[in-house]
Amino acid sequence: MSRYQALCPALLLLVVTVLLAGCTPHPSQSNGNIDTAPSNDPYRMTVEEVERMPLDPNIVEVHTHYNLFPWLQYDPSDPRPQGFMVSSLFLVSGKTGKGVFGKGTISVKMFRVDRDEQRRETRRLVHTWQFNPAQALPYRAVRRTIIGEGYQLRLRWPNDIDLIEREIVVIVEFTRPDGKTIRSGAKSLKVPIKVNG
Repeated sequence: MSRYQALCPALLLLVVTVLLAGCTPHPSQSNGNIDTAPSNDPYRMTVEEVERMPLDPNIVEVHTHYNLFPWLQYDPSDPRPQGFMVSSLFLVSGKTGKGVFGKGTISVKMFRVDRDEQRRETRRLVHTWQFNPAQALPYRAVRRTIIGEGYQLRLRWPNDIDLIEREIVVIVEFTRPDGKTIRSGAKSLKVPIKVNG
């Protein structure tokens, strides 16, 4: 049994919320504003430490966490959401039971939810983001946690996708070098009309 399964859901949610709601992304996502000052924070890693971390191919679980309002705006002139953030993604090692950086491919699948007259749900895949280890490097969080290392994904969908006021479902997958795919739970979200207000 992994440490994730051993922790009760309430405790896990508390740990993730407290430690990762303010999770610091890799500096390559920070518009070049790299903080080079020494830090006394025992959970914060340097950029060099993050980039030197080994890759683990033996991923057995995928866990995600989303902020209450995960929407992102890339065009200041357009108030509509143009993407969302997975505030923390943990790839759990079969060896340690903790979050690690994975040797494999991360895929984020976004589905639009359609419902018929009986409210029965049909999911239609509208976009997939994929990251090999090199592409995922900028998304590594530089702040470690008591449950391991993780990623923070800022994801923009294509301009021709209209999801305003639509329900979507997000699933994160990790495909290992041996071809086995591990999936997160499905996250349902309702896209608002605009990001602010």
